[in-house]
Amino acid sequence: MNKDPYLVLEISRTASAEEIQNAYRKKAKQFHPDRNIGDPTAEEKFREVQESYDILNNSKKKNQFDQFGFGVNPNEWSSGFMHTMHDIFGKSIHKGKNIQVKVEITLEEAATGCSKKVKVKKSKICVSCNGNGSKKFESCKHCNGTGIHNVLLQGNANINFQTACQACNGSGKIVIENCNDCNGAGYQGTQSEEVTIDLPIPAGISSGQIRMPEQGDPCRHNNGINGDLIIFIQVLQHEFFQRHDNHIVIDVPCTFYQLVNGFELEILNIYKQKVKVKIPKNTMPNSQIRIQRQGLPGGIDGIGDMFAIPKLDMPKNMPQEYLDLLEKLNEIEKKNPSVRKKEWDRKVSKL
Repeated sequence: MNKDPYLVLEISRTASAEEIQNAYRKKAKQFHPDRNIGDPTAEEKFREVQESYDILNNSKKKNQFDQFGFGVNPNEWSSGFMHTMHDIFGKSIHKGKNIQVKVEITLEEAATGCSKKVKVKKSKICVSCNGNGSKKFESCKHCNGTGIHNVLLQGNANINFQTACQACNGSGKIVIENCNDCNGAGYQGTQSEEVTIDLPIPAGISSGQIRMPEQGDPCRHNNGINGDLIIFIQVLQHEFFQRHDNHIVIDVPCTFYQLVNGFELEILNIYKQKVKVKIPKNTMPNSQIRIQRQGLPGGIDGIGDMFAIPKLDMPKNMPQEYLDLLEKLNEIEKKNPSVRKKEWDRKVSKL
């Protein structure tokens, strides 16, 4: 991450947690790869939005950025100060590229959880230069070959940090002549190896992303760590069920007779189990019939509910006999209007 997260999300430095979250949702929706197919810049912008939110949504990371992010320029923050923090915790300052893949799952798989085999293409380290990208190099003059640069952070108290040298990116070496085989890239051109990774998907998951640390591209530096594997999970739409958070909604076609007199039916839930649903007498169309604990895992109660929505089903080609009965019903309804209809007529007459 080499950009100011506040600028990426277009928010002020005094933004509240809610403002940060709203800005993230807006930007993530704008640059999501699924909405920008064919745009090579969208994926990078989406990554920047994700990483910006990771910083500002974490109080510890946010405080570190707010305290030290202005003592150095954005590049030094990214490859300098953050590298130093990696050193403090015993991690490498070098990291391979992240790999992004998309995995589609059914609503049934999201409900029960599942395991997917994900095929990933990873870059290969150049064997000619062992990943350093150079055929000939010399010691870096800016850091005297140490790979370390001192940065003075000015504030209430001056703090001197050792960071990765910007000139050589912490390697201590300056490339004079690139490797002939990889042209300085450190990787074997377009060659890659395909690996299969078992991805456990937890029950109740929504569309979003799963990050698997160090499962991405290998780092071309000897002391580096692999990049991350970022899996974008997309839960596919179901033919009958709609999902709302961890609740399941299903439409139930009903006749006028059934709505007036009530009835029972048996349907399969998202787990392929039979569930009895009772539609009470005089049920209004589009009302909600709750069947508890038949939804997806998650939420305060541990599992959501299922809602059956009665829908008045009108036949397209009514026989004359049906139409004659409706006419008789219409006459009866005019003579015996409901309380709700009377009240509505009264209010409308005053408009």
